[in-house]
Amino acid sequence: MLSFQKKHTIFAQGDSTDGLFFIQDGKVQLSVVSEAGKEATLGILSEGDFFGEGGLAGQPLRMSSAVAMTDCVLLHVGKKAMMHAMSVQPKLSAMFVKYLLK
Repeated sequence: MLSFQKKHTIFAQGDSTDGLFFIQDGKVQLSVVSEAGKEATLGILSEGDFFGEGGLAGQPLRMSSAVAMTDCVLLHVGKKAMMHAMSVQPKLSAMFVKYLLK
């Protein structure tokens, strides 16, 4: 479990991937910056949402940035741990796939 204060950067676009996050409490903004320097918000996430899952699909670098919009409590799960948990916990696997399809 990790705590982040409001406006703290959780990860930045271009950082190496080291797992994904699950929001226990708070709100997180995902955004990208184009090569021309324009920033676009991809989404506002809240309790029960996953983010940063690109590393599970083989992306070596973060494609977006994540910033805490409020004080947040996040569960950080490494790639190997998530892959193992999904193989032994059918409910977790179903919940994660449902989230990805949403």
